[in-house]
Formats: sequence, C-alpha cells, structure tokens
Amino acid sequence: MQEKLVMLIVDDAEVNRASLGAMFMDEYKVLLAPDGQEAMQILHREKVDVVILDVFMPGLSGGGVLEQMRADGALREIPVIVKTAIDENTELEMLEKGADDFIFSPCEPAIIKNRVRNIVQRHVYRQKALQKQIREEQHAGRVRQRFIGRIADMMRREIAEIQRLCREEKETETLKERMDAIDARASNLITIVDKMADQEEMGHGEQRPHPFFFRMSRVRDEVEKEYRRLCAEKNIDFVMEEGEIPHNDLFGDARQLKKGWCRMLKKVYDNTPPGGSIRTGFGQRKTGTNQIELKITVRGNVDPDEGYPVTKSMIELLHGSLVIRDEDGRGMLCVITLPFRTGRQPVIHCKRLCDLKVLVVDDDEVMRQRYALIMTRLGISCEVVAGSAEAAGLLCRNYETQMDCDICFFNWYMLGAKQTIREIRSLIPRENMLIVCATDEKEKVEQEMKKAGVDYILERPVYQGDIYHFLTDICKEQEA
Repeated sequence: MQEKLVMLIVDDAEVNRASLGAMFMDEYKVLLAPDGQEAMQILHREKVDVVILDVFMPGLSGGGVLEQMRADGALREIPVIVKTAIDENTELEMLEKGADDFIFSPCEPAIIKNRVRNIVQRHVYRQKALQKQIREEQHAGRVRQRFIGRIADMMRREIAEIQRLCREEKETETLKERMDAIDARASNLITIVDKMADQEEMGHGEQRPHPFFFRMSRVRDEVEKEYRRLCAEKNIDFVMEEGEIPHNDLFGDARQLKKGWCRMLKKVYDNTPPGGSIRTGFGQRKTGTNQIELKITVRGNVDPDEGYPVTKSMIELLHGSLVIRDEDGRGMLCVITLPFRTGRQPVIHCKRLCDLKVLVVDDDEVMRQRYALIMTRLGISCEVVAGSAEAAGLLCRNYETQMDCDICFFNWYMLGAKQTIREIRSLIPRENMLIVCATDEKEKVEQEMKKAGVDYILERPVYQGDIYHFLTDICKEQEA
C-alpha cells in the first residue's frame, strides 16, 4: 500500500483549517498549523510534500513563512500554494518570494483539489527527473575519474623516467642527448595535461554552445594578434589571409569558434620549426536565407593520423566539420567548416518584465483570456490571436518591418500549429523571438516540438507562478 503524501495547511482561521483538512484528508496525511511559527516547527520536524499557506496571519505571516522556506535548502523545493483574496500587489509579492500557485477566496472545492493535484504531480515529476540527472552525473563522474586515473598513471611513468635520467651519471658527451630526452618527456607531459583538461571540460558541460551576435572581424583580429606574437618569438612566418566579410555580424558561439581555430593553429605551431611558415584565413558562402557557412583554413605541419578527437568534438558540437588533407608536398591543410546565422541584433533585450512584448496564440477563448489576464497582472504588454494563420501573418509582417514581439506563447494542439511554428521559425530566428508551448506529455512530444522550432516547453497546466518565474528567468538571462 502506497504511503500517503503529507500536506501542511497553515491558516489562523480554525474554520478554514478544518474545511481544507476535511477536503484533503482522504488523499493526504494532513497537518494543521494556526500560525507561521508553528508551521516552521512542523516543517523542520516532519517530511512535508505540499503546503497550503494563508497570506494574512498574525505574527509570522504567510510571506514570512515562504521567505524562510525558500532560504532553507531542506525546504526550498516543497511546493507552496498560497491562499489569498484577488489582489495583484499581493500576487506579485508572493510570486517574488517563491509561490507556486494561488487559491483565491472564494473558490470551488473542485478547483482547489485540481490545482493541488497538478502542483503535486509536477513536483513529483521534477523530483524524479532530478534523481535521474543525479544518477547520470554520478555515472559521468565515475567515467571521468577512471580517465583521470589512467592519465595520472601515464604522468607518473613519465615523471619517473625524467627522474631516472636526472639521477644517472651525466657524461659530457652524452649530456645533450640526455637533456633532449628530458625535454621530450616534458613535452609529452604537457600533452597529457592538455588532454586531461579537455576531457574534464567536456565532462562538465563547458562545451555547450552559448550563441549570440558577434563580429567576425574581432575574432580574426584576436587570433591574429595572439599567433603573430607567438610566431615572432619562434621566428615563424605567420600570414593571416584576408577573407571577405559580406556578413560581419554573425549569430553563434564566438568563443568556441575562436577556441577551435586556435587549437588547430597551436597544433601547427608546435610542429613548425624555426624559419617555417603558417598560413591561415577564412571565407564565407551563403547557404540559405539568413544563413552562411564559414570556412577556416590552417596550412602547416600537422599529423593527419592523430585524429584530433577533442577538437572534432568541439566543432561537431557547433554542427560543423574538421577535415585534414595533404596539399601535394606543400604541407597539410586543415579545414574547419561551421554554419552561422546572419541578421539583425536580437530583439529580446529586456531586463524587466514590463519591457516584454508577448503574443498569445490559442484557439481556446478561455485560455486566451486567462493568459491575457495573467500578463496584465504582471504588467506585461500582451496581444492575443485566435488562429495559426492569423499569427503567422502578423508575425511575418512585423518581422519584415520592425519586430514587435519578444515571446510567443503558442497552443501546440491547435489545428495547423506545428506547420505554422515551422513557417514562423524558418523566417524568424530564435534570437529575434522565443516560441513557447505547454504540454502535459512532455516526454512524448518534446523532440517533435524542438524539431518544429519550439524554444521552451512548459508543463501543463500552466499557472501564474510558472509564467512569472519563466519570464523572470528570461529577463535574468538577458541581463547576464
């Protein structure tokens, strides 16, 4: 028999505590608290799965309880449903403190029970997802640990060999030979350390793309400055071949672009003797609307048999490719090909909720009105559209002139929604407008949504607290 979940009801009115307790006693183990102080004592003493919290109480108010819960690592994740009268200022205050949803007085028992059930189910789902993530991270940690162990063994062997060479008697005629051997071992150690750092970086997810608009000329100048200095120190002739920049403003991960470019230059640099030469450059070709392909070349001495798995992984992460080929006695040619978007600077730049412009596309009149009401309460400019075709026409017209929408909330289950989202996304890139859909079957449809062009997926039913926290996070990303 499955153990009941625990609900804590906090209300200074005895009649409210009794009525809510009677409403949930069949489904939950119900705990009652007449004030905030006793509620906190129960929370520290008992394992609680959900809290129904009255706002206005003497002593420690509902807001005070919520603040203490969200500041406590052991209580932070417990879902809290706030019981209050309809008051926009109170709603915003409690949302900022971490409320998950609201019960407004008066409210039908069926609505209360459904809201609690949905919040609890979502909490359980998130806990399971978190546990899965923890297991995966633990597995990845064990893999990294084994890899680092092997690397450490290799380093110990190399260091031991260096120590042996240093301890042996050094005859004058063999001194240079021994020092060359030590130098080779030290270089090998540096290579091992570099590989270990690469693997650790990839293992911790540092390689994830972080795209934004950047200027290709700036990346080129930074690469040229760094390697012209290094090559001058080693008496290597460094040539940066000037490529055309028809689209200087590109959208993508400039950090990873520069990293991959410099990585191949470093390989060539290490293999080029004093007096040698290194040539590098780039070119672009248009591959579609608002899309180009960037080709980076590096010419010099490089071992094609090495494979360069870390560099290749980095480039493939950006949906590019790395090819190394012999140029008929003129050395080796490394070609990095990467796709990028072109276009205007991003529209989504808001640091405050009130600066956002939202479009709601839904054929359900009740849902349109509900979204509009929530946005109004949050102080957000909102426009509603009833159909897919109307939405596509409006957005495309706006984009051709001046984009007037930052985020589009789209009903995925509306007739023609999937095709419309594809059409919209083919014209309007993510950096110019986010598309958000909600579903109660995320695992089933997530891949299909992402493929169509949906940027964010919310769990249905979507409440005011969910929208507030989602939009707040978007604004924080822009601020960062």
